Amino acid sequence: VPPLHDPFSQPLDTDLRLTFDDHGSPTYTLLTDDGRDDRDDDDDLHHNDDDDDNGGDGGGAASATRIPVDRDLESMLNYLPNVAADAVRAAVATSEAAGEPLTIVDIKVDVGAPVLLGLAGGAEHELVDACVGDSLDDFCDKLRGVHFSHDNRAGISGTLHRVSVMRSRARTDASAPLANAIGFTYRVGRANIGSAHIVHDLLHAMRKSLATAGEQPRSLLIVGEPGSGKTTLLRNAIRSVAHDLKLVTVVVDTSNELGGDGARAHPAIRPARRLMVPVRSDQYVQLREAVQNHTPKVVVVDELADKREVDAVRTITQRGVAMMATAHGVSLESLLRNADLVGAVGGTKSVTLGDKLAESQHRARGAGASGGGSSSGVRKTRTERAGMPPFSMAIECVSFDTLVVHHNVSRTIDAILAHAPRRIETRTREPSGLLRARFTVAR
Repeated sequence: VPPLHDPFSQPLDTDLRLTFDDHGSPTYTLLTDDGRDDRDDDDDLHHNDDDDDNGGDGGGAASATRIPVDRDLESMLNYLPNVAADAVRAAVATSEAAGEPLTIVDIKVDVGAPVLLGLAGGAEHELVDACVGDSLDDFCDKLRGVHFSHDNRAGISGTLHRVSVMRSRARTDASAPLANAIGFTYRVGRANIGSAHIVHDLLHAMRKSLATAGEQPRSLLIVGEPGSGKTTLLRNAIRSVAHDLKLVTVVVDTSNELGGDGARAHPAIRPARRLMVPVRSDQYVQLREAVQNHTPKVVVVDELADKREVDAVRTITQRGVAMMATAHGVSLESLLRNADLVGAVGGTKSVTLGDKLAESQHRARGAGASGGGSSSGVRKTRTERAGMPPFSMAIECVSFDTLVVHHNVSRTIDAILAHAPRRIETRTREPSGLLRARFTVAR
């Protein structure tokens, strides 16, 4: 089977190897039973050493291997009491010795309970050697000097890590801002340079649309549950777009989670520029400011939250600027049930059908086989997409290494609303760096 470039013409239920040519176009090749294709070993996945030195993702077909920029937990463990920090180190060492290293998403600390490690995939690991007493004084001492904003979040300067505090109902004392703390969540920030290679073609499609006069820019939406790897993927996509594709990029950093805390942005997103968000509810203002004041080609935001932000995104794309954003959701379909975010996929409207059309659609669904010509059960209305989505491409993050790719959001949403079959592309990154693709039909 020769390599094919069109995602919509690939065979179904078949394991394919995914690579990219020098222009960013995907190439799908049939894999054999042993997980190899018919190409020579010398044509196997390769890596560009120059990109390692620069922290890049590679502009061409290379660089499928992930290179960690910040996998060292020490910068976070320094903000934990020694007992808790040593327990985390011991758990990590034990898991690595067993050949099953822990992927820690966050560290949960609550009064009167053992410290919990939140792991990728939603599992938790209890540290029985690190039980918290009746107060969090030891943890508060370690966090002295860390500034928590009005949303009870704080970044750890020079890193991508974040700490959030849970408080009791007691009033906060300005002289002791953590005196009413009853829990902390230490969120691990990662920058896996090269991880965005799995969507290399989508980023190149964005660049090509921006370079084509009169074409609406292609924007990218990343959807997933908390801890699925949305922000990690977005962070590396920023680096790829700004550094490798040379597009002027401005990041609207919701809580400094993309670029880290402090005035200087983390190397993981450079050379992109960053706008911080003083008040979370005013993020839509910063989105518009990014376009009005800083002449970007691409604007990036993490965690679209409400209709005002979706409206700002639509305005930005109508001005010829591409967007990359994340949103919480189980899938692209789940956004249709979210009144605040449904506009990100085009919105919906109810349409009244004529009698003949309603009857024909009723029969097409197979519901009228025994109806005897009666109009009972015939629906006279249907839900349709209201307009063009501001995002033409979308990704569903299943896990850090598994994604569902939607090359055409309009086509996907139309199929969902019509209850019609649709092609789904699932991409998986293996530990070796091999990228697999599999096309299936969802109904």
